[in-house]
Amino acid sequence: IQPYAGSNVANTDFPDALNTLAGKLTAAGGGTSTADPQKVLVIVTDGMEDYVNGSGTRKLQALEPSYCQLFKNNGYTVFVLYTPYYPLMNSFYLQNIATIAEGTGSTSLTYNLQQCASSTSDYIAATDTAGMSAALKTFLNIALKTPARLSQ
Repeated sequence: IQPYAGSNVANTDFPDALNTLAGKLTAAGGGTSTADPQKVLVIVTDGMEDYVNGSGTRKLQALEPSYCQLFKNNGYTVFVLYTPYYPLMNSFYLQNIATIAEGTGSTSLTYNLQQCASSTSDYIAATDTAGMSAALKTFLNIALKTPARLSQ
């Protein structure tokens, strides 16, 4: 996805990225054969949508869980690794991002990312590289514990 090149410098177009990806993938299966594979989606993100909508308006908001639902509806397990949004503490952050990044309600980053994940165990917040590595290993272990047929 190409960054928007106007006066708005939006660079995280989740709607376009996830809708495009969902349109290219096939449904997940039960894992009983190579023709019926289980599938996962791992999202590593700070959770902020920053894009220009069809009417040219820059949108700054938490990742909308409905995009993840596209994958869950097709049988995917959705893992979310939240890399917390670190504030720059400038006026732009304070005016546009702070309530989303630091909030706790249904429009906050953490709430929406938790809703995006397939289950509570499929969501992890990591604050450093070691935490990110541990989270990805946890997701791999969860996926490997899911009953499946392994073949050569």
